[in-house]
Amino acid sequence: MPSLRTRCLSSRRFMSVVAVGLLICAAPMSASSKGRASLALMPDQPNGVASDKWLVRLIEGADIGAVALATGAEKVIPLFASKDTYVLEYRDGQKISLTVSASLHAVAEVAWFDQQVAVQRDSRFIPGEWVPSNNQWYLKNSGQSAGTVGEDINVETAWDSATGSGIVIGIVDDGVESTHPDLAANYDASLSNNFNSPAAGLNLHGTAVAGLAAAVADNGVCGVGVAFDSQIADLQLTAAPATESDVVAALSYQLADIDIYNNSWGPSDNGEVQDTGLGMAVVVADALQLAAVGIDGAGTDAGRAGLGSIYVWAAGNGRVRNDNVNYDNYANSRYTIAVGAVDHDGVQTAYSEPGAALFISAPASAGSVGISTTDLVGSAGANTGGDCRDDFNFESNGALPLPRQENGGTSSAAPLVSGVIALMLQADVDAHTDATLSWRDVQHILAKTATKNDPLDADWVQNGAGLWVNHKYGFGRIDAQAAVTLASTWTAVAASVNSPQGTSKGLIDVNTPIPDNNTAGVSHTITIVDDIEVEHVEVTLKVSHSYRGDLRIVLTSPAGTESVLAELRDEDANADYDLWRFMSVRHWGESSLGEWTLHITDQAPGDSGQFEQWQLAIHGVLINSAPIAPDTAFSVNEDEALVDTLLAQGLGGNTDLIFAIVDQGHDGTVVISDEKSGAFTYTPDTDFNGEDAFTFTVTIAGVAKPLTSEPGRVTVTVNPTNDVPIAKDITRTLTEVSSSLTFSLDGFDVDGDELTYIIVDLPDPTKGSVVQANSGLTSPSVTYNSSSREEDTFTYKVNDGTLDSNIATVTIEPGTATNVLGGSGSATGSVGGRTNGTGALNPGSILLLIAVLLGGWMRGRNLLAVRRYQ
Repeated sequence: MPSLRTRCLSSRRFMSVVAVGLLICAAPMSASSKGRASLALMPDQPNGVASDKWLVRLIEGADIGAVALATGAEKVIPLFASKDTYVLEYRDGQKISLTVSASLHAVAEVAWFDQQVAVQRDSRFIPGEWVPSNNQWYLKNSGQSAGTVGEDINVETAWDSATGSGIVIGIVDDGVESTHPDLAANYDASLSNNFNSPAAGLNLHGTAVAGLAAAVADNGVCGVGVAFDSQIADLQLTAAPATESDVVAALSYQLADIDIYNNSWGPSDNGEVQDTGLGMAVVVADALQLAAVGIDGAGTDAGRAGLGSIYVWAAGNGRVRNDNVNYDNYANSRYTIAVGAVDHDGVQTAYSEPGAALFISAPASAGSVGISTTDLVGSAGANTGGDCRDDFNFESNGALPLPRQENGGTSSAAPLVSGVIALMLQADVDAHTDATLSWRDVQHILAKTATKNDPLDADWVQNGAGLWVNHKYGFGRIDAQAAVTLASTWTAVAASVNSPQGTSKGLIDVNTPIPDNNTAGVSHTITIVDDIEVEHVEVTLKVSHSYRGDLRIVLTSPAGTESVLAELRDEDANADYDLWRFMSVRHWGESSLGEWTLHITDQAPGDSGQFEQWQLAIHGVLINSAPIAPDTAFSVNEDEALVDTLLAQGLGGNTDLIFAIVDQGHDGTVVISDEKSGAFTYTPDTDFNGEDAFTFTVTIAGVAKPLTSEPGRVTVTVNPTNDVPIAKDITRTLTEVSSSLTFSLDGFDVDGDELTYIIVDLPDPTKGSVVQANSGLTSPSVTYNSSSREEDTFTYKVNDGTLDSNIATVTIEPGTATNVLGGSGSATGSVGGRTNGTGALNPGSILLLIAVLLGGWMRGRNLLAVRRYQ
């Protein structure tokens, strides 16, 4: 019998029920019903406990304070990751759920609401016997457990480059023993928090997980974690039943400081699609998206300073019940890295779930071969005789899980991957001074460096981009050394494109019956015209069917790569896929261009259904999209050359580049010395200081159609320096009537500093003397007094308070004679008078000259040429 479900179409999205209790769905808006809600009752969840908290989403612009007051809420908690969404808490809300629901239903501003159900999240485990092995073969497999030599995470040489220093790993689990001798040094209490209410003390599983990721090295306790210098943030969530808002709070905690969130838990591994109660609610999806790309999609408010938080998730241990990663809406999110488990021979363990969404694999326990890690201290732990254990896990017994010394499951594989990612992040910082790897960069590196384990397995195929993929292993077993090496040289991928580019626009109607128990099935094809280098592919599916476990669903790309999204299984007797989102990473690197086909077959008799609608969303990078010439800034000292390298981003792996200058600076000149690497030299103009700028472009040249960036602006700050002042040579000439000259010395300082004028060498005392205008010597004015009317010199310099100038020379000339009225000649013997020894007329000659001039004028004769003196 199909389970009772209620669905609603809000003003913002069509939403499947993801938590049990009471759900209010906004009715279609009309003039008479705008903002009203219709009431629907949900059945109780068998393993959930109704809480006093309601998740409420308002219509845009509504006042939550007014809603809380009108409905009697005692506490309001905003969910920052989800717009217009809040948690309202009511006194005795469990007992009066119908009253609360009715009051919320009556408020027009409420789009929808959902009573929160506290559900016990399961730690990933697999039953088995504990056999002490006291080794860490997963770090270096030398065959000590009779496994295959080299089937490990290859971390030993990676530690030469990185140990996780400066990186924080959040252990989202049932708690970490903060005082454990192998964890205490790395435990960061300031970044830790308990999200269980009331607080629970169970922390057996989280302590074991933390040790695998970040146990301290060289202290003689237990063993060593993969990232043994990283910090641990203890985010206790699974020690007691928790609501979806509790999950949001844990996954969003300290986004700026926690780099990696390890999640070795999930919904029940029972083979069912987790679309009610235990599945990921809208608010959890919002939280993961916020942490990765921000509310605006541009990363401005995302985790890790906009680079995006990294979520590692155990793929699940439900293989024996035909479970699949794609039935778990935590692990199949494109914002998470789903981790499968392999044994000491590199082979899929009996419990590790397969799936098209499985990203990578890591070692874990299998059979009698265990995983060594930290345990609760003393008798409190699974190993009652010590602080360490050679294996770990949980088996549920009632409402709370009880400890049992068993295999690690994918719970132990996930923290090994988290530890390797911590090494990658440190290597990135060490190579680039600051963090550059985004959450997508991390996934790219893991995909390109994974090892093809179990190489003879029949499921291995090479996709259209040349990457090996396997439903059992993802891209393969993680390789720490290869990942760390590539992380240190990685160039950031270009921005991701998604809807509407590269996706079908909305849901596509198919409305075709699915033949019962018929391998021919039904297919539908969507043609993509945008050429995108694929990363994640999402299929949102609406199928009406009375037994969805009968259906096998396969997506085939234009390159021919198949992604098995769902398989035949008796365990899922529920009806319908109601807009369930599947995800695949098997098409990574392929081109999106062409036909994508979804094929659905019913593989068991007795039930029938219809393929109603689907949507294809392709996320990735536009192939050969234009690169980015980022705005950058440099500084250099005045009168010095700047030699550096221009930057480029969004290269998509291309290395054949050409850098070019677009606009030169106004106060300097830039020359590219190597157009391939972007090496350049900027030379500021002489004596210039201040801010200058030039622009450049970068072109991807090694493609059929070269692509050039928009111009990037480079700002150069030229720092001022103290220039040497200048003293200039001066020549001055005495006048005919004076033997004294007053003039200014000529000093200059490009910095504009006040100058002091200093006489260095005085004039010849037999010829003259010089006097400065003031005793402070800051005035350039001097007076020269001649005593002989002969050529004379003296020298001076200037000082700007720090530096002396050159020494300049002042030359004093006695003057030369020229005709007053024109012509030239001697000043003696031509007018009957005579001169004194210096060539000047004596008083008698002057009188005679006047008489002659007057007489000549009166007679109309030519004037007598005379000499005047200067």
